[in-house]
Amino acid sequence: MLVGILPPIYWQKKKSIEPKYFLFGGAVWFIAILVKLVMDLTITELLNNFLLSTFSISGAIVLIGAYVGLRTGILENGFTYVAAVKTRLKNMEFDHLFAFALGFGCTEAFLIGLSSFLNVLVFLIYPSALNLIHEPQRTFVLNQLSQPTIIIFAPIIERVFTLFVHIFTIFLVFLAVRSGKTRYFTLSVLYKTLPDGMLPWLTRTFDTNTISGIYSIEIFVMLFGVVALRGAWWAKHVFSEMREQPVRKFHPKRDVFFLMIVIILVIEISLLISAINAKVSMDRRIINLNDFRGRYTFLMRNKTIGYNEFRVINKTTIMNIPVYQIQEKTNLTFGNTSLLINGNLFITKDVRPTYHEYEIRTGDVSKRYVSEFSGDKVHEIIYINGKEHEKTIPISNDTFILTNNIIGQWALMFQVLPLRLNEEYDVDIFDPSEGRTDKFVIKVDGMENILIGKKLYKVYRLDGNFSDIQHTFYVTLDGVLVKMKNPEIEIILGA
Repeated sequence: MLVGILPPIYWQKKKSIEPKYFLFGGAVWFIAILVKLVMDLTITELLNNFLLSTFSISGAIVLIGAYVGLRTGILENGFTYVAAVKTRLKNMEFDHLFAFALGFGCTEAFLIGLSSFLNVLVFLIYPSALNLIHEPQRTFVLNQLSQPTIIIFAPIIERVFTLFVHIFTIFLVFLAVRSGKTRYFTLSVLYKTLPDGMLPWLTRTFDTNTISGIYSIEIFVMLFGVVALRGAWWAKHVFSEMREQPVRKFHPKRDVFFLMIVIILVIEISLLISAINAKVSMDRRIINLNDFRGRYTFLMRNKTIGYNEFRVINKTTIMNIPVYQIQEKTNLTFGNTSLLINGNLFITKDVRPTYHEYEIRTGDVSKRYVSEFSGDKVHEIIYINGKEHEKTIPISNDTFILTNNIIGQWALMFQVLPLRLNEEYDVDIFDPSEGRTDKFVIKVDGMENILIGKKLYKVYRLDGNFSDIQHTFYVTLDGVLVKMKNPEIEIILGA
Protein backbone atom coordinates (compact mmCIF):
# COMPACT_ATOMS: atom_id res chain seq x y z
CA MET A 1 0.00 0.00 0.00
CA LEU A 2 2.90 2.36 0.78
CA VAL A 3 4.37 1.63 -2.66
CA GLY A 4 1.12 3.03 -4.04
CA ILE A 5 1.01 6.06 -1.72
CA LEU A 6 4.53 7.43 -1.24
CA PRO A 7 5.79 7.96 -4.85
CA PRO A 8 2.84 10.16 -5.93
CA ILE A 9 3.09 12.21 -2.71
CA TYR A 10 6.81 12.73 -3.25
CA TRP A 11 6.43 13.70 -6.93
CA GLN A 12 3.52 16.04 -6.24
CA LYS A 13 5.45 17.91 -3.56
CA LYS A 14 8.67 18.00 -5.59
CA LYS A 15 7.11 19.22 -8.86
CA SER A 16 3.82 20.78 -7.66
CA ILE A 17 1.88 18.54 -10.05
CA GLU A 18 -1.88 18.86 -10.22
CA PRO A 19 -3.62 15.73 -8.83
CA LYS A 20 -5.57 15.25 -12.05
CA TYR A 21 -2.56 13.73 -13.82
CA PHE A 22 -2.23 11.01 -11.18
CA LEU A 23 -5.99 10.45 -11.38
CA PHE A 24 -5.89 10.17 -15.18
CA GLY A 25 -3.28 7.43 -14.90
CA GLY A 26 -5.29 5.56 -12.28
CA ALA A 27 -8.44 5.82 -14.40
CA VAL A 28 -6.72 4.28 -17.44
CA TRP A 29 -5.44 1.39 -15.27
CA PHE A 30 -8.94 0.86 -13.86
CA ILE A 31 -10.52 0.64 -17.33
CA ALA A 32 -7.93 -1.91 -18.49
CA ILE A 33 -8.41 -4.03 -15.37
CA LEU A 34 -12.19 -3.88 -15.75
CA VAL A 35 -11.90 -5.40 -19.24
CA LYS A 36 -9.54 -8.09 -17.90
CA LEU A 37 -12.06 -8.88 -15.16
CA VAL A 38 -14.83 -9.32 -17.74
CA MET A 39 -12.56 -11.68 -19.69
CA ASP A 40 -11.84 -13.69 -16.53
CA LEU A 41 -15.56 -14.04 -15.86
CA THR A 42 -16.34 -15.17 -19.41
CA ILE A 43 -13.61 -16.72 -21.57
CA THR A 44 -10.47 -17.21 -19.44
CA GLU A 45 -11.66 -20.31 -17.60
CA LEU A 46 -13.01 -21.91 -20.78
CA LEU A 47 -9.74 -21.24 -22.59
CA ASN A 48 -7.61 -22.60 -19.74
CA ASN A 49 -9.70 -25.78 -19.51
CA PHE A 50 -9.48 -26.27 -23.28
CA LEU A 51 -5.69 -25.84 -23.34
CA LEU A 52 -5.15 -28.10 -20.31
CA SER A 53 -7.28 -30.83 -21.88
CA THR A 54 -5.70 -30.49 -25.35
CA PHE A 55 -1.99 -30.13 -24.58
CA SER A 56 0.43 -31.54 -22.07
CA ILE A 57 0.85 -29.38 -18.98
CA SER A 58 4.06 -27.88 -20.43
CA GLY A 59 2.41 -27.00 -23.73
CA ALA A 60 -0.67 -25.58 -22.03
CA ILE A 61 1.50 -23.42 -19.74
CA VAL A 62 3.20 -21.84 -22.78
CA LEU A 63 -0.11 -20.96 -24.43
CA ILE A 64 -1.74 -19.77 -21.21
CA GLY A 65 1.32 -17.58 -20.65
CA ALA A 66 0.99 -16.11 -24.15
CA TYR A 67 -2.68 -15.35 -23.51
CA VAL A 68 -2.09 -13.78 -20.09
CA GLY A 69 0.91 -11.76 -21.27
CA LEU A 70 -0.61 -10.45 -24.49
CA ARG A 71 -3.83 -9.57 -22.70
CA THR A 72 -1.91 -7.40 -20.25
CA GLY A 73 0.34 -5.86 -22.90
CA ILE A 74 -2.45 -5.04 -25.33
CA LEU A 75 -5.07 -3.81 -22.87
CA GLU A 76 -2.88 -1.76 -20.53
CA ASN A 77 -0.78 -0.19 -23.29
CA GLY A 78 -3.71 -0.05 -25.71
CA PHE A 79 -5.90 2.03 -23.40
CA THR A 80 -2.89 4.23 -22.59
CA TYR A 81 -2.39 4.75 -26.33
CA VAL A 82 -6.05 5.67 -26.83
CA ALA A 83 -5.87 8.12 -23.89
CA ALA A 84 -2.79 9.75 -25.40
CA VAL A 85 -4.22 9.96 -28.92
CA LYS A 86 -7.73 11.10 -28.09
CA THR A 87 -6.95 13.67 -25.37
CA ARG A 88 -4.60 16.55 -24.70
CA LEU A 89 -2.43 14.21 -22.64
CA LYS A 90 -0.22 13.75 -25.69
CA ASN A 91 1.06 17.29 -25.17
CA MET A 92 2.16 16.68 -21.57
CA GLU A 93 5.54 17.78 -20.32
CA PHE A 94 7.75 15.07 -18.88
CA ASP A 95 6.92 15.88 -15.24
CA HIS A 96 3.21 15.47 -15.96
CA LEU A 97 3.84 12.28 -17.94
CA PHE A 98 5.76 10.84 -14.99
CA ALA A 99 2.82 11.72 -12.73
CA PHE A 100 0.47 9.93 -15.14
CA ALA A 101 2.70 6.83 -15.09
CA LEU A 102 2.85 6.89 -11.28
CA GLY A 103 -0.93 7.19 -11.12
CA PHE A 104 -1.24 4.11 -13.33
CA GLY A 105 1.23 1.86 -11.49
CA CYS A 106 0.62 3.13 -7.96
CA THR A 107 -3.14 2.65 -8.24
CA GLU A 108 -2.49 -1.01 -8.96
CA ALA A 109 -0.02 -1.34 -6.06
CA PHE A 110 -2.33 0.37 -3.57
CA LEU A 111 -5.47 -1.61 -4.46
CA ILE A 112 -3.64 -4.97 -4.46
CA GLY A 113 -2.15 -4.10 -1.08
CA LEU A 114 -5.51 -2.92 0.25
CA SER A 115 -7.19 -6.15 -0.82
CA SER A 116 -4.59 -8.26 0.99
CA PHE A 117 -4.76 -6.02 4.05
CA LEU A 118 -8.54 -6.29 4.32
CA ASN A 119 -8.43 -10.08 3.92
CA VAL A 120 -5.90 -10.44 6.74
CA LEU A 121 -7.77 -7.91 8.88
CA VAL A 122 -11.01 -9.90 8.62
CA PHE A 123 -9.29 -13.07 9.88
CA LEU A 124 -7.52 -11.18 12.67
CA ILE A 125 -10.73 -9.58 13.93
CA TYR A 126 -13.01 -12.56 13.20
CA PRO A 127 -10.96 -15.79 13.33
CA SER A 128 -14.20 -17.76 13.16
CA ALA A 129 -14.59 -16.53 9.55
CA LEU A 130 -12.11 -19.26 8.58
CA ASN A 131 -14.77 -21.83 9.41
CA LEU A 132 -17.02 -20.38 6.71
CA ILE A 133 -14.52 -21.29 3.98
CA HIS A 134 -14.58 -24.68 2.27
CA GLU A 135 -11.76 -26.97 3.39
CA PRO A 136 -9.42 -26.60 0.38
CA GLN A 137 -9.54 -22.80 0.48
CA ARG A 138 -9.29 -22.85 4.27
CA THR A 139 -6.08 -24.90 4.14
CA PHE A 140 -4.68 -22.56 1.49
CA VAL A 141 -5.50 -19.47 3.58
CA LEU A 142 -4.04 -21.01 6.75
CA ASN A 143 -0.83 -21.86 4.88
CA GLN A 144 -0.58 -18.26 3.68
CA LEU A 145 -1.23 -16.83 7.15
CA SER A 146 1.31 -19.23 8.67
CA GLN A 147 4.20 -18.17 6.42
CA PRO A 148 7.32 -16.80 8.17
CA THR A 149 7.39 -13.02 8.63
CA ILE A 150 10.11 -12.63 5.98
CA ILE A 151 7.48 -13.35 3.34
CA ILE A 152 6.05 -9.83 3.72
CA PHE A 153 8.95 -8.35 1.72
CA ALA A 154 8.14 -10.41 -1.41
CA PRO A 155 5.01 -8.47 -2.50
CA ILE A 156 6.73 -5.17 -1.66
CA ILE A 157 9.65 -6.07 -3.93
CA GLU A 158 7.24 -7.18 -6.63
CA ARG A 159 5.22 -3.94 -6.55
CA VAL A 160 8.32 -1.70 -6.61
CA PHE A 161 9.88 -3.37 -9.62
CA THR A 162 6.54 -3.80 -11.39
CA LEU A 163 6.07 -0.04 -10.99
CA PHE A 164 9.29 0.45 -12.96
CA VAL A 165 7.86 -1.72 -15.76
CA HIS A 166 4.67 0.37 -15.84
CA ILE A 167 6.64 3.62 -16.02
CA PHE A 168 8.93 2.40 -18.82
CA THR A 169 6.13 1.03 -21.00
CA ILE A 170 4.00 4.16 -20.56
CA PHE A 171 6.97 6.29 -21.60
CA LEU A 172 7.26 4.13 -24.73
CA VAL A 173 3.57 4.58 -25.57
CA PHE A 174 3.87 8.37 -25.37
CA LEU A 175 7.09 8.29 -27.38
CA ALA A 176 5.16 6.42 -30.07
CA VAL A 177 2.45 9.07 -30.09
CA ARG A 178 4.85 12.05 -30.03
CA SER A 179 7.21 10.67 -32.68
CA GLY A 180 4.73 8.77 -34.85
CA LYS A 181 7.07 5.73 -34.73
CA THR A 182 5.33 2.40 -34.39
CA ARG A 183 8.36 0.59 -32.99
CA TYR A 184 7.99 2.33 -29.62
CA PHE A 185 4.42 1.12 -29.22
CA THR A 186 5.31 -2.40 -30.34
CA LEU A 187 8.20 -2.49 -27.84
CA SER A 188 5.89 -1.31 -25.05
CA VAL A 189 3.44 -4.17 -25.73
CA LEU A 190 6.21 -6.77 -25.88
CA TYR A 191 7.87 -5.59 -22.69
CA LYS A 192 4.60 -5.53 -20.79
CA THR A 193 3.73 -8.99 -22.19
CA LEU A 194 6.88 -10.77 -20.98
CA PRO A 195 6.58 -10.47 -17.16
CA ASP A 196 2.93 -11.55 -17.01
CA GLY A 197 3.47 -14.16 -19.72
CA MET A 198 6.20 -15.84 -17.68
CA LEU A 199 4.13 -16.12 -14.50
CA PRO A 200 2.40 -19.45 -15.34
CA TRP A 201 5.80 -21.00 -16.07
CA LEU A 202 7.40 -19.49 -12.95
CA THR A 203 4.63 -20.67 -10.61
CA ARG A 204 4.90 -24.13 -12.14
CA THR A 205 8.71 -24.24 -11.86
CA PHE A 206 9.06 -22.85 -8.34
CA ASP A 207 7.14 -24.05 -5.29
CA THR A 208 5.06 -21.09 -4.14
CA ASN A 209 4.49 -22.81 -0.79
CA THR A 210 8.12 -22.19 0.19
CA ILE A 211 10.11 -19.03 0.93
CA SER A 212 12.86 -19.97 -1.52
CA GLY A 213 10.32 -20.61 -4.29
CA ILE A 214 8.56 -17.29 -3.79
CA TYR A 215 11.78 -15.27 -3.73
CA SER A 216 13.10 -17.15 -6.77
CA ILE A 217 10.12 -15.81 -8.71
CA GLU A 218 10.80 -12.29 -7.39
CA ILE A 219 14.32 -12.44 -8.86
CA PHE A 220 12.79 -12.54 -12.34
CA VAL A 221 10.48 -9.64 -11.47
CA MET A 222 13.49 -7.66 -10.24
CA LEU A 223 15.40 -8.32 -13.48
CA PHE A 224 12.52 -6.97 -15.55
CA GLY A 225 12.28 -3.99 -13.20
CA VAL A 226 15.98 -3.15 -13.37
CA VAL A 227 15.97 -3.25 -17.19
CA ALA A 228 12.79 -1.14 -17.19
CA LEU A 229 14.38 1.43 -14.88
CA ARG A 230 17.33 1.78 -17.25
CA GLY A 231 14.91 1.94 -20.17
CA ALA A 232 12.87 4.67 -18.49
CA TRP A 233 16.03 6.74 -18.03
CA TRP A 234 16.78 6.37 -21.74
CA ALA A 235 13.16 7.17 -22.70
CA LYS A 236 13.30 10.33 -20.58
CA HIS A 237 16.23 11.65 -22.60
CA VAL A 238 14.55 10.80 -25.91
CA PHE A 239 11.39 12.52 -24.68
CA SER A 240 13.40 15.60 -23.67
CA GLU A 241 15.09 15.79 -27.08
CA MET A 242 11.76 15.93 -28.89
CA ARG A 243 10.20 18.32 -26.35
CA GLU A 244 10.58 21.26 -28.71
CA GLN A 245 9.27 19.30 -31.67
CA PRO A 246 5.58 19.35 -32.58
CA VAL A 247 3.61 16.19 -32.08
CA ARG A 248 3.91 14.21 -35.28
CA LYS A 249 0.97 12.78 -37.10
CA PHE A 250 0.19 9.37 -35.74
CA HIS A 251 -1.00 6.40 -37.78
CA PRO A 252 -3.35 4.26 -35.68
CA LYS A 253 -4.10 1.89 -38.59
CA ARG A 254 -0.41 1.30 -39.15
CA ASP A 255 0.14 0.79 -35.42
CA VAL A 256 -2.67 -1.76 -35.27
CA PHE A 257 -1.23 -3.58 -38.30
CA PHE A 258 2.23 -3.90 -36.77
CA LEU A 259 0.73 -4.90 -33.42
CA MET A 260 -1.25 -7.67 -35.11
CA ILE A 261 1.97 -8.93 -36.73
CA VAL A 262 3.61 -9.05 -33.29
CA ILE A 263 0.62 -10.91 -31.78
CA ILE A 264 0.60 -13.44 -34.62
CA LEU A 265 4.34 -14.07 -34.19
CA VAL A 266 3.97 -14.57 -30.42
CA ILE A 267 1.07 -16.99 -30.88
CA GLU A 268 2.85 -18.93 -33.65
CA ILE A 269 6.00 -19.29 -31.57
CA SER A 270 3.91 -20.43 -28.60
CA LEU A 271 2.08 -22.96 -30.76
CA LEU A 272 5.35 -24.33 -32.11
CA ILE A 273 6.74 -24.75 -28.59
CA SER A 274 3.48 -26.30 -27.44
CA ALA A 275 3.40 -28.69 -30.40
CA ILE A 276 6.58 -30.25 -29.04
CA ASN A 277 4.59 -31.04 -25.91
CA ALA A 278 1.39 -32.04 -27.71
CA LYS A 279 -0.66 -34.16 -25.42
CA VAL A 280 -0.50 -37.90 -25.99
CA SER A 281 -2.66 -39.09 -23.15
CA MET A 282 -5.30 -41.60 -22.28
CA ASP A 283 -8.79 -40.80 -23.49
CA ARG A 284 -11.31 -40.28 -20.72
CA ARG A 285 -15.00 -40.93 -20.82
CA ILE A 286 -17.10 -38.04 -19.56
CA ILE A 287 -19.46 -39.20 -16.81
CA ASN A 288 -22.34 -37.59 -14.96
CA LEU A 289 -20.70 -36.74 -11.65
CA ASN A 290 -23.91 -35.34 -10.21
CA ASP A 291 -25.16 -38.91 -9.80
CA PHE A 292 -21.87 -40.43 -8.64
CA ARG A 293 -22.38 -42.40 -5.44
CA GLY A 294 -21.99 -45.94 -4.17
CA ARG A 295 -21.54 -48.37 -1.30
CA TYR A 296 -19.25 -51.39 -1.14
CA THR A 297 -19.04 -54.21 1.39
CA PHE A 298 -15.67 -55.63 2.51
CA LEU A 299 -15.44 -59.40 3.02
CA MET A 300 -12.60 -61.36 4.59
CA ARG A 301 -12.90 -65.16 4.29
CA ASN A 302 -16.57 -64.67 3.37
CA LYS A 303 -17.23 -62.67 6.55
CA THR A 304 -18.34 -59.03 6.42
CA ILE A 305 -15.75 -56.75 8.07
CA GLY A 306 -17.11 -53.35 7.11
CA TYR A 307 -18.10 -51.01 4.31
CA ASN A 308 -17.12 -48.05 2.15
CA GLU A 309 -19.57 -45.43 0.94
CA PHE A 310 -19.16 -42.27 -1.11
CA ARG A 311 -21.21 -39.61 -2.87
CA VAL A 312 -20.94 -36.22 -4.52
CA ILE A 313 -22.17 -33.64 -2.01
CA ASN A 314 -21.30 -30.31 -3.58
CA LYS A 315 -20.24 -28.45 -6.70
CA THR A 316 -17.93 -25.53 -6.00
CA THR A 317 -14.77 -23.81 -7.29
CA ILE A 318 -11.12 -23.96 -6.27
CA MET A 319 -8.89 -21.20 -7.64
CA ASN A 320 -11.66 -20.38 -10.16
CA ILE A 321 -11.81 -24.01 -11.40
CA PRO A 322 -15.25 -25.73 -11.18
CA VAL A 323 -14.93 -28.89 -9.09
CA TYR A 324 -17.08 -31.60 -7.53
CA GLN A 325 -16.68 -32.52 -3.87
CA ILE A 326 -16.85 -36.24 -3.11
CA GLN A 327 -17.25 -37.27 0.50
CA GLU A 328 -16.15 -40.77 1.46
CA LYS A 329 -16.13 -43.01 4.51
CA THR A 330 -14.64 -46.44 5.22
CA ASN A 331 -15.33 -48.36 8.43
CA LEU A 332 -13.61 -51.73 8.93
CA THR A 333 -13.16 -54.11 11.87
CA PHE A 334 -11.08 -57.28 11.60
CA GLY A 335 -9.87 -59.17 14.64
CA ASN A 336 -8.92 -56.67 17.32
CA THR A 337 -8.18 -53.98 14.74
CA SER A 338 -10.54 -51.18 13.72
CA LEU A 339 -10.00 -48.81 10.82
CA LEU A 340 -11.96 -45.61 10.21
CA ILE A 341 -11.32 -43.35 7.21
CA ASN A 342 -13.08 -40.06 6.45
CA GLY A 343 -12.10 -38.06 3.40
CA ASN A 344 -12.98 -35.42 0.83
CA LEU A 345 -11.84 -35.40 -2.79
CA PHE A 346 -12.28 -32.43 -5.12
CA ILE A 347 -12.11 -33.25 -8.84
CA THR A 348 -12.75 -31.56 -12.18
CA LYS A 349 -15.46 -32.77 -14.52
CA ASP A 350 -12.91 -35.05 -16.24
CA VAL A 351 -11.91 -36.55 -12.85
CA ARG A 352 -8.60 -34.76 -12.41
CA PRO A 353 -7.83 -34.20 -8.72
CA THR A 354 -7.39 -30.66 -7.42
CA TYR A 355 -7.45 -31.27 -3.67
CA HIS A 356 -7.69 -34.32 -1.42
CA GLU A 357 -7.74 -34.71 2.34
CA TYR A 358 -8.51 -37.69 4.50
CA GLU A 359 -8.02 -38.85 8.07
CA ILE A 360 -7.34 -42.45 9.01
CA ARG A 361 -7.70 -43.75 12.55
CA THR A 362 -6.54 -47.17 13.68
CA GLY A 363 -6.25 -47.84 17.39
CA ASP A 364 -4.55 -44.87 19.04
CA VAL A 365 -2.86 -43.73 15.82
CA SER A 366 -4.31 -40.85 13.82
CA LYS A 367 -2.98 -39.75 10.45
CA ARG A 368 -4.24 -36.94 8.24
CA TYR A 369 -3.16 -36.46 4.63
CA VAL A 370 -3.66 -33.21 2.69
CA SER A 371 -2.76 -33.14 -1.02
CA GLU A 372 -2.93 -29.96 -3.13
CA PHE A 373 -2.58 -30.52 -6.89
CA SER A 374 -1.10 -27.76 -9.06
CA GLY A 375 -0.13 -28.36 -12.68
CA ASP A 376 2.46 -31.14 -12.78
CA LYS A 377 3.08 -31.40 -9.04
CA VAL A 378 1.29 -32.26 -5.83
CA HIS A 379 2.13 -30.73 -2.46
CA GLU A 380 1.39 -33.18 0.34
CA ILE A 381 1.26 -32.52 4.07
CA ILE A 382 1.01 -35.49 6.46
CA TYR A 383 -0.03 -35.05 10.09
CA ILE A 384 0.82 -38.03 12.34
CA ASN A 385 -0.26 -37.63 15.96
CA GLY A 386 0.36 -33.90 15.85
CA LYS A 387 3.65 -34.01 13.91
CA GLU A 388 3.77 -32.51 10.43
CA HIS A 389 5.65 -33.79 7.37
CA GLU A 390 5.47 -32.28 3.89
CA LYS A 391 6.91 -32.76 0.44
CA THR A 392 6.27 -31.91 -3.20
CA ILE A 393 5.99 -34.71 -5.76
CA PRO A 394 6.01 -34.33 -9.58
CA ILE A 395 3.02 -35.87 -11.38
CA SER A 396 1.67 -36.13 -14.92
CA ASN A 397 -1.44 -34.37 -16.18
CA ASP A 398 -3.19 -37.76 -16.43
CA THR A 399 -2.67 -38.80 -12.82
CA PHE A 400 -5.47 -40.51 -10.88
CA ILE A 401 -5.49 -40.54 -7.09
CA LEU A 402 -5.79 -44.04 -5.60
CA THR A 403 -5.67 -45.01 -1.93
CA ASN A 404 -6.07 -48.37 -0.22
CA ASN A 405 -9.61 -48.99 1.13
CA ILE A 406 -11.03 -45.78 -0.41
CA ILE A 407 -13.00 -47.52 -3.12
CA GLY A 408 -14.75 -44.47 -4.53
CA GLN A 409 -11.43 -43.43 -6.09
CA TRP A 410 -11.15 -46.82 -7.79
CA ALA A 411 -14.74 -46.59 -8.99
CA LEU A 412 -14.02 -43.15 -10.46
CA MET A 413 -10.99 -44.41 -12.38
CA PHE A 414 -12.86 -47.32 -13.95
CA GLN A 415 -15.79 -45.05 -14.81
CA VAL A 416 -13.64 -42.87 -17.07
CA LEU A 417 -11.22 -45.45 -18.54
CA PRO A 418 -12.21 -46.43 -22.12
CA LEU A 419 -11.98 -50.17 -21.43
CA ARG A 420 -11.70 -52.57 -24.37
CA LEU A 421 -11.20 -56.32 -24.44
CA ASN A 422 -7.56 -57.53 -24.47
CA GLU A 423 -6.21 -54.00 -24.06
CA GLU A 424 -3.54 -53.08 -21.50
CA TYR A 425 -3.49 -49.71 -19.73
CA ASP A 426 -0.61 -47.90 -18.03
CA VAL A 427 -2.36 -45.62 -15.56
CA ASP A 428 -0.45 -42.87 -13.73
CA ILE A 429 -1.48 -42.87 -10.07
CA PHE A 430 -0.63 -40.93 -6.93
CA ASP A 431 -0.96 -42.80 -3.64
CA PRO A 432 -1.13 -40.31 -0.70
CA SER A 433 -0.53 -43.02 1.90
CA GLU A 434 2.78 -43.87 0.22
CA GLY A 435 3.54 -40.29 -0.81
CA ARG A 436 4.63 -41.34 -4.29
CA THR A 437 3.53 -41.79 -7.88
CA ASP A 438 3.50 -45.07 -9.75
CA LYS A 439 2.39 -46.81 -12.92
CA PHE A 440 -0.65 -48.99 -12.36
CA VAL A 441 -0.67 -51.53 -15.20
CA ILE A 442 -4.02 -53.25 -15.73
CA LYS A 443 -5.09 -55.60 -18.51
CA VAL A 444 -8.58 -56.49 -19.69
CA ASP A 445 -8.23 -60.28 -19.75
CA GLY A 446 -11.75 -61.31 -20.69
CA MET A 447 -15.49 -60.98 -20.32
CA GLU A 448 -17.88 -62.96 -18.13
CA ASN A 449 -21.18 -62.83 -16.28
CA ILE A 450 -21.07 -62.33 -12.53
CA LEU A 451 -23.86 -62.50 -9.95
CA ILE A 452 -23.81 -59.82 -7.23
CA GLY A 453 -26.67 -60.28 -4.78
CA LYS A 454 -29.58 -61.13 -7.02
CA LYS A 455 -28.38 -59.15 -10.03
CA LEU A 456 -26.44 -60.54 -12.99
CA TYR A 457 -23.79 -58.27 -14.51
CA LYS A 458 -21.89 -58.63 -17.78
CA VAL A 459 -18.38 -57.48 -16.95
CA TYR A 460 -14.81 -57.12 -18.07
CA ARG A 461 -12.30 -59.00 -15.92
CA LEU A 462 -9.11 -57.05 -15.31
CA ASP A 463 -5.88 -57.91 -13.54
CA GLY A 464 -3.40 -55.47 -12.04
CA ASN A 465 -0.75 -55.13 -9.36
CA PHE A 466 -1.26 -52.44 -6.72
CA SER A 467 1.14 -52.00 -3.77
CA ASP A 468 2.81 -55.28 -4.76
CA ILE A 469 -0.47 -57.15 -4.36
CA GLN A 470 -2.22 -58.77 -7.32
CA HIS A 471 -5.82 -57.57 -7.73
CA THR A 472 -8.67 -58.75 -9.94
CA PHE A 473 -11.39 -56.28 -10.92
CA TYR A 474 -14.83 -56.85 -12.41
CA VAL A 475 -16.16 -53.81 -14.27
CA THR A 476 -19.34 -53.50 -16.34
CA LEU A 477 -19.14 -52.47 -19.98
CA ASP A 478 -20.17 -48.92 -19.01
CA GLY A 479 -17.49 -48.66 -16.31
CA VAL A 480 -19.19 -49.61 -13.02
CA LEU A 481 -16.87 -51.42 -10.62
CA VAL A 482 -18.96 -54.26 -9.15
CA LYS A 483 -16.23 -56.34 -7.48
CA MET A 484 -12.53 -56.33 -6.68
CA LYS A 485 -10.53 -58.95 -4.86
CA ASN A 486 -7.02 -59.83 -3.78
CA PRO A 487 -5.65 -62.77 -1.75
CA GLU A 488 -6.85 -61.13 1.48
CA ILE A 489 -10.26 -59.54 0.88
CA GLU A 490 -13.19 -59.16 -1.51
CA ILE A 491 -15.02 -55.86 -2.03
CA ILE A 492 -18.50 -56.10 -3.51
CA LEU A 493 -20.87 -53.42 -4.80
CA GLY A 494 -24.06 -52.78 -2.89
CA ALA A 495 -23.98 -55.93 -0.81
